[in-house]
Amino acid sequence: MNFRFKAVQTLTLLIGISFILCGCMESRTTMETWNQNQEVLSLPSKNDPELTFGIIYPMVNGTYEMITENAESSASDYNIKLIVQAPDEAT
Repeated sequence: MNFRFKAVQTLTLLIGISFILCGCMESRTTMETWNQNQEVLSLPSKNDPELTFGIIYPMVNGTYEMITENAESSASDYNIKLIVQAPDEAT
């Protein structure tokens, strides 16, 4: 029983060290990708062509109004026109 416990403990330790070492090897690639993404995410100038996106809601829901307001405020920062279509509320 004591041998089995030590074997499981050693195996767990080796697997843990392997995970740690594999995670450290990927950090360099992740940082390079992060730096590339920061260059792409710069705000567009007003001379850039306006993009148009649409949101189509399949049903009436009270939270859609808040989502639409947040989307419109975010879209205006990026020179994006937002078109929203939703069904009429049933009365």
